Parts: sequence; structure tokens; C-alpha cells
Amino acid sequence: MMKGVKWRVKAFLEYARFQRKIFAATRAAHAQEAHGRQRSVPLCFVAGCGRSGTTLLGRLLSLYPDIVYLNEPRPYWITVSKRTEIWGYCRSEEKQRSLLIEDPRPGEAARFAALFSAAGSGSRLLVEKTPENVFRLPWLHSLAPDAKLIYIVRNGYDVIRSILVEADFDIPYGFRDMNNWYGTRDKKKRLLAQTAREFGIAPQVVDSCTTSPDWAALEWVCSNRAFERHKQYFIGPGLFEVRYEELTTETWEIYSKLLGFLNLSATKDLQGEIMGYVRPGRPSAPKAELAPGIRELFESEQIRLGYL
Repeated sequence: MMKGVKWRVKAFLEYARFQRKIFAATRAAHAQEAHGRQRSVPLCFVAGCGRSGTTLLGRLLSLYPDIVYLNEPRPYWITVSKRTEIWGYCRSEEKQRSLLIEDPRPGEAARFAALFSAAGSGSRLLVEKTPENVFRLPWLHSLAPDAKLIYIVRNGYDVIRSILVEADFDIPYGFRDMNNWYGTRDKKKRLLAQTAREFGIAPQVVDSCTTSPDWAALEWVCSNRAFERHKQYFIGPGLFEVRYEELTTETWEIYSKLLGFLNLSATKDLQGEIMGYVRPGRPSAPKAELAPGIRELFESEQIRLGYL
């Protein structure tokens, strides 16, 4: 009984903490807009399927002295647009149909500029990492036309293994607990299913996804498709594609190329810190048991990317 009471108290404290962050972000955006204090700051987005190495990549970049790094600033994004609220943190009249966001709506660009310009103030570069932004590339480009994008991809079986760990428990939040990966009442999972249908994945394949590995495989496939569909918005000097396996085995070489892409200089005194931060990669995960429909789709994508 006492454990249940403590859990629920923790749930309401977590709810209050997150709501305060949204309130603070909203107030900051209004203040910035009112005073017109919006200096353009060079910006780079880091995106890719969750558990593909976006966190490692973002943290490595954050070690560079002149970079300000934002790690999944969900209150900021929810303030910019309620359409980014895919977990069930807030009550919203916005009924998302899928994870995809393509066109900006009135006020979103102004709120984005206010919040992110302030966050990057005083730095040479602002790096923002949110894996789900891979589903929002046209929208991101409309908000920040000069921004760059770093996209990271990883062996799908390793991604499945990692997602299974993150999706295996709930976290306390308000009246209802939410799954650590899929949110309240599996909101993200429902949006993922609709996203798959919008990508032309057969309904029977989506409906066959019943286990955690099935859903993780579907998310990996959809993330790759989202990037392939919309990467033209950043193609050329604004896009850097990297594999997790390269980042963890050729770390300094890849890091130096990333800095060059961002118009920053690599310094030898940083090399030891960067190399010491990366752990040797684990052996590739064994093949997960998948439903026949999603397995065929997943393995086809693995072959396309050279992982099979």
C-alpha cells in the first residue's frame, strides 16, 4: 500500500515538473517575441530512429567548447507545436494522425525562433537532438531553412535490442503511468501504426505487429523511410549521414569530419576526451523473432542498408 502511495506521489510530482517546464518555455517564448530579441544562431539537428546512437552523437558534439547542446527538449517542442506531443504528457485538442509533420502553422516559426535563438545565445553553434525529428524534416526546414542535419543509422537488430530495454517498463506520470517508450496508453505506438500506413505499408503487415520486437522493427523501418522521403530538404552541404558502427570504431576520424561539416576545427587536445568517451561496440544482436509480414519488410531494409 505504502509503495503504491509513494509511486502515485512521484507520478504527480513528475507531472508538475514537466508542466512547469512547458509553462517556463511558453513564457520565455512570449518574452522573446515581445522584446524582439532573436539573434540568428547556426543550428544543426541530430535525428534518426531512437536507439540508433543519436544520444552518443549528441554528447560527443557537446564536448566541443563552442557548441550548446539541447538533448530532446520536449517542453520546447511542445511549446512550438502541440503536434510534437506524441507521448501523452499533456491534454491537447490537437489530434495527431501520425508522427509526420510537414507544413508549418501560424505562430510556430515565431515560437521556434524565440526559444531556440535564446537557447543558443552566445555560442558558435546550437546542436539539437530529438530522434523523432526524423519524421518532421520538411517542417524543420521551414522553421530553420539554413539549419544542417546529421542523420545516424544503425543495424536494425541492434536497434530492436535497445528499444526492447527502453520499452520494458512504465514511468510514473499524473493519474496514469506511461510506458517509457510509447507513452500513455501507447500513444506513440498508435501514431506509428498510422505513419506506417501513410508510407504505403500494407495494413495486414501493420496489424501483424503484436510483440515488442515487431513494433521496434516497424519503427526502425518507418524512421528510415521518413528520412529517405524527405532528405532532399537538407541534401548537399546541409546533410551528413553517419553509421553508428563507424562512429564507434572510427571515432576520431568521423568526429573530425563532423566538425568540418559544422565549420568547426578539430583540435588534438580534444582527441583524448572524445576517444575516452566511446565504449567499444558490443557484438551485433542476434536476429529477433518477428511476425512474417514485418520480418520480410525489415530484412529488405537491412539488405538495402548493407546489414544483411
